[in-house]
Amino acid sequence: MNELLRPIATAWWQWMLPLTVQAGLLVLIVGVVDRVLQRWSWPSFRAALWCVVLIKLLLPPTLTSPWSLTRLRRAATTAAIDAAATTLASSQAATLPLFLTWLSGVLVLAFTAARRYRTQRAQWLATPWTELPEPLAPSLHRAVRAIGLQRAPEVRVSALAKGPAVVGLLRPIVVLPAALVETALEDDAGRQQLEHVLLHELSHVRRRDPLTSTVVLGIQLLYWFHPAAWWARARLDELREMACDEAAARALSDAAAYRRTLLQQARPLLQSDGLGQLAFVHRHSQLLARLRWLERPLRRRSARARAFAAGVLLLLATCCVPLGLVRSLVLEPALAHALSVAPTPSDAPGCLHQRYVMFGLLGAETSEPVSQGELP
Repeated sequence: MNELLRPIATAWWQWMLPLTVQAGLLVLIVGVVDRVLQRWSWPSFRAALWCVVLIKLLLPPTLTSPWSLTRLRRAATTAAIDAAATTLASSQAATLPLFLTWLSGVLVLAFTAARRYRTQRAQWLATPWTELPEPLAPSLHRAVRAIGLQRAPEVRVSALAKGPAVVGLLRPIVVLPAALVETALEDDAGRQQLEHVLLHELSHVRRRDPLTSTVVLGIQLLYWFHPAAWWARARLDELREMACDEAAARALSDAAAYRRTLLQQARPLLQSDGLGQLAFVHRHSQLLARLRWLERPLRRRSARARAFAAGVLLLLATCCVPLGLVRSLVLEPALAHALSVAPTPSDAPGCLHQRYVMFGLLGAETSEPVSQGELP
């Protein structure tokens, strides 16, 4: 079994090691850019920055470009990469245990996530629900037009829901708590609050946030050991909510009224673990960040600001995402070191072993890191 898994573990190691270094460097760059631009940039743009980190985790570590940071700073990074090459050459024996540890973590986390999904699904199917009352249909249609959807999604009302939620991946359903609907039927203030909630939830539907959240969760399961995946997911969760808050406030042109609705809806969610936890509910610090964002005046996004945002994303895509030189600088010195100490054909017993050594010597003759004087 070990002989069967060892080639897989070696391929996994050659993928994960350089990609871990590259993703760590990229998450630091994106974190600095997010911190610097947070005062004026909008949440959707900042979320796109963190999506770049997750996209990087899906790209091969050999991806490179003429404008890559590792190419531009090759002389400055060679010493550090040579030290990493020594670590790589000396850690080949630990490749299989590391691979089995990673695989065990993926399976455990995937099983936990699947069991949680089944529990929530069973709870959802067992929850009695009703349709949105007819007097509130105009509020739904106004929210759909204001948010820019082509048609209204299905809306269900549940007495067990502690707060509004969006469930479903391909065909999302908006879930509203019965208490909110009853308040909306009583007076105009309750109906206004219901429209605020619908604007936020319909923003999630328009952005396809449930599907995006599932994809991000899958990436996090594959890279459960990497802080970049956890950090990127946490930032995306917060910025996703802020983007929907901004969309709702722009549709209303009244951020203060929407802030009051957000506070009223957050109180029961922060004190219970009911069906409302299917919604995008966050920690107190994230709620505070959302409220602070809504304190800012809603500014129009100028063409210059959009062009600058596109330029920043293009710069990340061309200079910070293709870091393939890190892999080449790590693996090539390690390969050179392995070839430089390879035994000679006369010292190798057996024809198969001699054939392996001859192939290694032929590869060393055509490899740049090894000179002719270093060949045995």
